[in-house]
Amino acid sequence: MPSWSGDRRRLMEAVMNLREIAGDEPPAAPAAHVSSPDAGGDDDSEVSKWLVSAGFGRFRQLFAKHSIHSLHEVSQVEREDLAELGVPDAGGQLGRLMAAIGGLRYTLQAGNAMHNL
Repeated sequence: MPSWSGDRRRLMEAVMNLREIAGDEPPAAPAAHVSSPDAGGDDDSEVSKWLVSAGFGRFRQLFAKHSIHSLHEVSQVEREDLAELGVPDAGGQLGRLMAAIGGLRYTLQAGNAMHNL
């Protein structure tokens, strides 16, 4: 199994969560809860849910602290913004988070295109 397969799974879960939030399809059956370092806390905001589903739950408080409360706001964040927020680049975290944000941008744009049809 490729080493990135876990990232793909989390990305697909994030896409499904976005579709659920946007109301594009009926909610899927809840996944079994698995304890992880990304989970924790009681923040049920769309940003928090997206961060957790994309594997970046550890940054939930950081995004909340800097008043990033909507997925649209997250989609506008650039690499430099993440560095200023304090997201470390150790282990390529900035790059992986930017890739997830790129996927979010695509998903939001695709959703907007579907609503404009």
